[in-house]
Amino acid sequence: MHGTPEDDVVFFEDLALRILLGINPDEREKAQDILVSVRLGASVAPAVASGQLEDAVDYRALKKRMMAVAEERHFGLVEELAHALCSLALDVPRVRWAWVRVEKPGALRHARTVGVEIVRHRAQGA
Repeated sequence: MHGTPEDDVVFFEDLALRILLGINPDEREKAQDILVSVRLGASVAPAVASGQLEDAVDYRALKKRMMAVAEERHFGLVEELAHALCSLALDVPRVRWAWVRVEKPGALRHARTVGVEIVRHRAQGA
């Protein structure tokens, strides 16, 4: 999808958050529902071979870190939140690339959702 043929994809979809997100005054005071989906390019071969969590991408730990960052800080733009979450994903040593979608359901009248998707790749040699 976004990487090389050696990449497997680890993912979670529609993580529901209730956070402060937006630039309008009411968005700075009242939490709103946000959906986050994540796809990570990383080989699952080490985990398959060992059967051990330490050889896998620990998506539960990553989810907890992402929730903490999203809840601790007010983001003005969906783009800022997506970038911050993508950076967290790339901090995971096994992850070669990360795709993050942040949705703000109900933000636009007559639209089910609005949001942004970003893809970032680990820097060469990192």
